[in-house]
Amino acid sequence: MEIKVDAPIRPDARKASRISTTVDGMSCASCAQAVERRLSASPGVLDASVNFANRSASVEFDAELTTFDEIRKTISEVGYTLLEPETNEVDQERDRQILIHLRRKLLVAVTFSLPVFVLAMFLPPFDASAWLMLLLSLPVIVYSGGEFYRNAWLRMLHGTATMDSLVALGTGAAMVLSFVNTLAPSLLQTGQGQAAHVYYEAAVVIITFILLGRYLEERARRKSSNALSRLLELAPQTAWRETANGLEETAIADIRSGDRLRIRPGDKIPVDGCVLEGLTYIDESMISGEALPVAKEAGALVLAGTLNTSGSILIETNEVGEGTMLARIVALVRDAQGSKAPIQSFADRVAAVFVPIVLVIALLTFILWSVLAVETPFAFAFSAALSVLVIACPCALGLATPTAISIAIGEGATGGILIKDAAALERAARADSILFDKTGTLTVGQPSVREVYWLDEEVERHKAPAIICALEEASEHPLAQALRRHFFSEEQLRLSVNNFEMLPGRGVRAIFEGQRVMLGNRALITEAGLHCSDGCEERAHLYEKQGLTVVYFVWGTSVRCLIGIGDHLRANAAESVEALLRMGLRPALLSGDNQGSVEAVARSVGIANYHAKLLPADKVAIVQEQQRQGQVATVVGDGINDAPALAAADVGIAMGSGSDIALESADISLVNSNIRLVAETLRLARRTMRIIRQNLFWAFFYNILSIPIAAGLLYPIVGFLLDPMLAGAAMAFSSLSVVSNSLRLRGFTQGALQQLPGRDQQAEAGSTSP
Repeated sequence: MEIKVDAPIRPDARKASRISTTVDGMSCASCAQAVERRLSASPGVLDASVNFANRSASVEFDAELTTFDEIRKTISEVGYTLLEPETNEVDQERDRQILIHLRRKLLVAVTFSLPVFVLAMFLPPFDASAWLMLLLSLPVIVYSGGEFYRNAWLRMLHGTATMDSLVALGTGAAMVLSFVNTLAPSLLQTGQGQAAHVYYEAAVVIITFILLGRYLEERARRKSSNALSRLLELAPQTAWRETANGLEETAIADIRSGDRLRIRPGDKIPVDGCVLEGLTYIDESMISGEALPVAKEAGALVLAGTLNTSGSILIETNEVGEGTMLARIVALVRDAQGSKAPIQSFADRVAAVFVPIVLVIALLTFILWSVLAVETPFAFAFSAALSVLVIACPCALGLATPTAISIAIGEGATGGILIKDAAALERAARADSILFDKTGTLTVGQPSVREVYWLDEEVERHKAPAIICALEEASEHPLAQALRRHFFSEEQLRLSVNNFEMLPGRGVRAIFEGQRVMLGNRALITEAGLHCSDGCEERAHLYEKQGLTVVYFVWGTSVRCLIGIGDHLRANAAESVEALLRMGLRPALLSGDNQGSVEAVARSVGIANYHAKLLPADKVAIVQEQQRQGQVATVVGDGINDAPALAAADVGIAMGSGSDIALESADISLVNSNIRLVAETLRLARRTMRIIRQNLFWAFFYNILSIPIAAGLLYPIVGFLLDPMLAGAAMAFSSLSVVSNSLRLRGFTQGALQQLPGRDQQAEAGSTSP
């Protein structure tokens, strides 16, 4: 199974370079917006996308106009750092150190905040209580919360503001005011002669709650990337290489293409390669989701990261490291996780102006209550403004979409569903019609020749099979493979043809010994101006009624032979169509095959709407017609002739056994070609978008409701004013709730795959032709 997962090459690919890296210094969605705007405005940058959920940036730039170092310098000017692209091991270690550092700061904050809180809330004031609270607060402010103030200062120097700015302004103001009141208690005393209040407990508890939220959020974030980590951990680090002196254990970095490796029972396969000797069963479930081990013998391909379950085999290395299918899948998943869904654009626009708006609201709150409050107006206004600053949460907006997208794409990859970008996932969730190709999609794609009818007894029978093989020699189409298997023999002549042409949707033609030779369907015959005899037509109709595909062999000026080719339905085809119908989708079957064969397959799987004898352009026309009617069209196919329709569709899904062109044209690829994964893909997309909508609702609802309450909206009605400490706790847990909701996607594909029957091939062995 050969799968090409690289993105289609852009016209300017010779100049463009793309780098995916980590952004250091981001604390909220506003930070991500600032970095993305600066990247996009940088000279030479063609495209930039920043993902706050996994702190990643994907930058495409013209290597003739700029360099990565120049881009890094530009970003450093606004207070952020683009880290050098590293290996996954380094990235994981960096994430682990971030978590350890957060935990250490949180422990310090809890240790010193607790006595400050007790002194302020439960014990009566005494002479040195304010000074004691100040001393206990300093470790929290300087060490645990120091990063808030450093980041806020850097952002201010560059004319921007983020969530750190809100936290630093709120807690910093509380600390400064409290210090003044501690140093000179009578300076800001109230009108009743009481000493002004100190806010040490509010400042330290707010920082503690925010750190707790970030720590829990970081842990949840690491869980969201577990799917990618599981894929990366599949490949072993060493292999047993065959040398002149016997077997030697060799690091994967030292393995080269052509090296021979011994794979023992229980070993993970370290490279993509070809079996030279031995017989075994390989567990490919970790890459393809295939339930049962697959038999492998000499000539079979094996993939890095899969598990050898039984026999010992010798393989020859084809691809190693970044060239393996596993590495390409990982690269695809990483790029897809960093992409943005269209639904995220509104949240991004709000996040970009969120912090300035909150600053204005806090200022207005302070001014308003300074005028309206009857008792202790300064303290009341300050407390309300502080609550507004610390309760606002742009992080929830920034995390609502990318966390769910990242988890969904990672989970899909572990289940054999490769989603190329977030936009494809969003479109798949809206799909309402699904158009299937027949051969290789609903059927196994391994047809065999069932009938051969020679119309011309004078034809040179010893040359005709050789001509047929020569015509189909370069084609990977399933029908071509069936013809080669049937007509090829070791003893036959080796012939060659000239002026070969492949005619998508019709067949092939060439010149042999000065005469025209063709293999194809009825459309090719009609196009060539040829006619069949009555006996020929009767035989063709008979084959079509039996559900066979009719192939015409032309030599010279007449049809010399009719060939009937039959295929087997995939074992889960009817079940998959039924599942899609239950989901409310409208399935249709599009095929270039004859009417009888297409009708037989459609009837067998339960599809009422089917079209036969279609050229690739006809399939595209049907897709475009559905789109004009307002439908979101999904195409499922596997062949070269499906590529135009896959590209034209709102969502293109390619079977993993298909051609490279089909896989490149599709938005989603199914690694193991299990047709049941089509329904699971759409279910995953729908559930992901449902969770994203829930996240966005919560993020907007939380901010729209909490900010007015923090500003004191309820005070004139019920006499309730939110304490700044509670505001800090609410803010910390708002973003955590969004991440936790997204984590409900974990295990989705594994649960779905457990319900799947065994491998298609086992059931299909007993299937009959439709």
